[in-house]
Amino acid sequence: MPPDRDLSHADRPLLRTARSVSRAIVDITWVRWSFWLLLAAWFLGPALALPYHVGKAQDWAYFNQHATSAWLSWTVYGQLPQWEPFSCGGIPAIGNLQGTPVGLTQLCAALFGLMPGQRIASLLFVLLGLEGGFLYARHRGAHGFGALAAGVLFGLSGRFVQLFHDGQPVFLSFELLPWALLCLERGWRQWRFAVAGSFVMALLFLEGGAVPTPLVSVLLGFMVLLRTGISLWRRAHDIDDLPWWRPMATLGLMATITLGLTLWRILPVAESLIRYPRVWHGVDNYSVGHVLNMLLRQGSKQGYTNDGSSLVGMGAALLFAVALIGRDKRTPWLFALTVVCLDLATGRSEGLSLFPLLKAMPVLENLRNPFRFGIFAGFFIAIGAGVGISVVEERLLGLIDRLGPKLTTGRAAHTAHRAVRLAGGGAAFLTLGLALGPCWQLATFGHGRLQQVFIRETPRHVVRPFQQGIGNRWVADVWPAQHRGSLSCFEEQPFPQAPGLRADRPQEAFLDLPSAGTVTQVSWSPHRIVLDVALERPARLLVNQNYHRGWGSSVGEAIRHTGHIGADGRPDGEGLIAVALPAGRRQVVLRYSDPLVLGGLGATALTLILLGVAGWRRRRSW
Repeated sequence: MPPDRDLSHADRPLLRTARSVSRAIVDITWVRWSFWLLLAAWFLGPALALPYHVGKAQDWAYFNQHATSAWLSWTVYGQLPQWEPFSCGGIPAIGNLQGTPVGLTQLCAALFGLMPGQRIASLLFVLLGLEGGFLYARHRGAHGFGALAAGVLFGLSGRFVQLFHDGQPVFLSFELLPWALLCLERGWRQWRFAVAGSFVMALLFLEGGAVPTPLVSVLLGFMVLLRTGISLWRRAHDIDDLPWWRPMATLGLMATITLGLTLWRILPVAESLIRYPRVWHGVDNYSVGHVLNMLLRQGSKQGYTNDGSSLVGMGAALLFAVALIGRDKRTPWLFALTVVCLDLATGRSEGLSLFPLLKAMPVLENLRNPFRFGIFAGFFIAIGAGVGISVVEERLLGLIDRLGPKLTTGRAAHTAHRAVRLAGGGAAFLTLGLALGPCWQLATFGHGRLQQVFIRETPRHVVRPFQQGIGNRWVADVWPAQHRGSLSCFEEQPFPQAPGLRADRPQEAFLDLPSAGTVTQVSWSPHRIVLDVALERPARLLVNQNYHRGWGSSVGEAIRHTGHIGADGRPDGEGLIAVALPAGRRQVVLRYSDPLVLGGLGATALTLILLGVAGWRRRRSW
């Protein structure tokens, strides 16, 4: 027992031990991650309890069609899904920006099964969003329960719930947003964070590249421009030691490494976009009030842009306002970013608006659905709310610091210690209450909405001889599950369909002159078809799929069949894969291999080797 003495002004460090109450709980990694896991599992409970059920939105069928095709290539045939024969008569898989042939979701699907793997991937993305929001809030000055609340408000925000309603869980990669921002901002001081950020951006692109990648890239670019301007101004006043060029160099390094890591997908995607561009002629304009209702107001109706579709809650906004009113130096930056993202989310074409400027830039001209920038506005509101909670806690603890010596004068030291700890615990309890209010409201609202989603059972998978079918775009995922192609095509890009495609042919491989001989299929996979051909005279071998330059033949050359008018008056075989063969009996092997993918994989391997060498040399220098 220490000797009795008063808690004087010299003992004020003892008073500040109260500050560690909330931090000591939250900063223990295993405690925090246990909480994240329990929270995410409860929140996604309706999805995890029904892994083989999906929603009624058409995009569920659309994205599951692509996911099933890729899963079959990976798990049944052991092939990299470069070609997708189950859609539109055959289209590039890796070259389709809307497809999901690779990424974290496909890895989980390969390990745990298609539908359970998708649910596990969703759980992982939510966990990453919770932790990423927490870490970024702490980077922005929040701490303890404030940083924890920021992670919850972002990771469980309404737009991620809306993605399940819309059938677009592939866009859960938006949960990687705080990681990308964190790596970028820390990369201004340390290059290793820029390298880590490139892996984040690579995962984001491989998982759901069509939507999250350009939007997150726009935000990163804006952050760099803003920070560069601040650096130039501060250097002019000799108050900043950060070189003005460092933010741009950080972003350039992230972009370069990301390009190297994903070139094997970027090259075929770029080719398909150039040949078959995604054109969006729609005009999306929303009022500021509409966007704010999406972010702050709970709605009873489900819809793409209805009230609450991007919910973070009014409570979060009020806590953000507390930080602003408290004149906290961390909030002007967050408020400015929130305003910019709100402006982008409106998509207005009149008055002062940034979105039309983006549409005028190369590559970004086909941006659509600007309301998705509301995800970013909600993110910064969540971070601001975390800062607001931390501001309240700091004011309370500051009050304890000032009043502590007076309140404990004349008391024994151990009694003074106890009083201070009780006061600090009371402050932590109060801030915990501030955090629980908006977080609980948001979590229960999202959990309740998820219970209304999973009403349609997915089809069972049957492996049987492949055959093209008529298909149906509204239940597109049924066809690859039954090992059949769907000629009913619905794609964002205008991929061409051969006029000679036919559903329910007796044979998927046949001769243009049936009397010339016979064709027997030995084996079939999406990227390799083995045929036994016996010809009495020269003829052309045809395969009932769209021709693509990636197809090659072990005998002769694979070409696009020109076709001829059949008995029904329609082109017979036009646009199909064709191989001219001489008379005789032989085995013909048709293979699909895209040199752009192979070349990109080589570049990715080289990038990883260079990064490994650089890391090894840096470790030796340490």
